[in-house]
Formats: sequence, C-alpha cells, structure tokens
Amino acid sequence: MTKDLPSSTADPQALDRKVAEWLQNEGYPTEYRTANIFRKNHFWVMQGGYVESIASQEKEAKRELDVVASMTAYGEDDGLFIRVSHIVECKWSKSKPWVVFTSPETHLAPSACVTQTIGSLFGESIVWAMAGETALYDLGLFATPALGGFGGRQALSAGQDHFYSALKGVVENSYGHVAKVDRPHRQLCELPRYAEVVFPLVVVEGRLFEASFDESINDMRLQETDHVRCHWKGSVSAIAHATVDIVTLEGLNAFVQKRAQETAAFLDLMRPIAKQIAACAESKSIKDLTIKSASRGVIGLPRFLREIHTASKPTPAPTGEQA
Repeated sequence: MTKDLPSSTADPQALDRKVAEWLQNEGYPTEYRTANIFRKNHFWVMQGGYVESIASQEKEAKRELDVVASMTAYGEDDGLFIRVSHIVECKWSKSKPWVVFTSPETHLAPSACVTQTIGSLFGESIVWAMAGETALYDLGLFATPALGGFGGRQALSAGQDHFYSALKGVVENSYGHVAKVDRPHRQLCELPRYAEVVFPLVVVEGRLFEASFDESINDMRLQETDHVRCHWKGSVSAIAHATVDIVTLEGLNAFVQKRAQETAAFLDLMRPIAKQIAACAESKSIKDLTIKSASRGVIGLPRFLREIHTASKPTPAPTGEQA
C-alpha cells in the first residue's frame, strides 16, 4: 500500500517558497540590509548580540540586539578608547505604514539633547561636560527639530502597539548595552576602561508618515517622510527624554552616510574632554574640568563626575546650568 507523500517531499519548491515568504515577513532581510548599509559606510557592525534586560526583574533575562554599528577612536598618546554606537531595531511593515505624532512642545534645547544622550559612566560624563559646546549643535546627532516626535502608531493595525514596543525595546537595549560596558569591577574614582555613547535607531522597511496639528486648517496634517526624530518620554530608564531616530530602509543609506561623517567629527570633539576627565580621575578633583554653562535639562553632576567630586568635596559641585 502506497502512502501519500508529505507535501514538502512531493513539492520541495513549494516549501522553499513558503520559507522564503516567511523569512521576508519576519523582517530578517531588513536586519541584513541595515547591517550592510552601516558596514559599507565604515562602521564596525555586529548582528545578533545580547544584553541583559535592566528593566526586567527576572535573573538571566536577555534581550537580543538586531544590529549594533560602531565607530571607535583610540588615542595612542593617552590610551583612551572612545566609542560611538548606533543600537538598531529593525521592523518589517510594508503593508502597514508607521505614523509618528509630532508637536512643537516636544522641542528640546540642543544642549539638553547633548546632555541626555545615552552613555556609559565615562561617556555620559563627556557629553555632560560638552553640552555647552556649540560646535555640536550643527551635527544631526543632536538635532532638535521644530516638530519633534512624541509618540506614534503602526497604521491600519489593532491590538499590540508595535510603535511603543519598538521604541521601548530599542531604548532599553541601548541602556543595557552601556550597562554592559560598565560591568567590570573598578576602584573608587578609577577611570572606566572606555567611554561609549549610543544613539537608538529604529529602521522600518515600509512607509513612514509624520502627523501634526495644523492650526490654519484646524485639522491633522499628514506628510510622508524618510526620517523622524523623537524625543521620547516613555522609557523608565531615561532621566528625562530618550532621543530616537526612526528611518525608513529606503532612506537609510543617505542617513548613514551623513551619520558616518558626523560620528567621526564627534569622536574628534570628544577626545579633549575625555583627556580632562581622565586627569580629574587621576587627581580625584573636577576643579580643572572645563564646563561650559548650558541648559542641560537635568540637575547635578553625572554619575562618574559625582563620584570624583564626592571623593574630594573641596567646594560645592557645579551644576552646569545657566543662571
């Protein structure tokens, strides 16, 4: 008696097509294309890394990173490693466009955008000290658009809020990534092994719209775009805002080309301040650190500079805020 063969054996090409369709709809090609664009623009790229979930109460909870794209500068004269990374979440959404809600109330001062950049102990101290450096304000890394994004939705969908989960995931992954940098034990005021700052990025393979309210027509205005910047308040890990870029896969190449140039420039600007902070750690005093007055949007010193200042306590700690 002859049994019917399984469909996969009877028609292996049909199974191949199903697997290929599944692969596309799950978004894995989006991750590979994203990684390839960063790699072609001189970033070091890693796919499939993991970080511990800092927001989870479960021990051994891990979160997967879709793409990490980094540039690193090493000073042979001072031995300082400085790294700038993009932590990327990739989403396939061809049939359901993304809509980002924007408002003028979401606008940040450029100095606050610099200060609130996600960083390791050493990295956040560098950007805090640099917040008043006007040369940074010309970089798209710290752009503060007149209409900043504050929330959004995946259009034409019901149930799970994919927009919220994507932003929450990429921000938590970013904090988990820098926490991994700071994990090794060190002595009080000892300089961390390297400085890293990170920029969360969501890449959408699909269409992207910006939605805002237009007073002149008393209604919503919808405009298609390749890139929206969000100053997002939905993270429990962020001090105030977490700045997240949302970019379409179609617009990613132009975005990354510009980011590559700006990241290299930013690394050069970071080094003098990094040297000063290294000297502060050596002397256990921040009195010689150059701190330009600026509106930072946060009060007090960042963690590592506060550690150094607490160890010395010569004078009241500067806040770096404008009077």
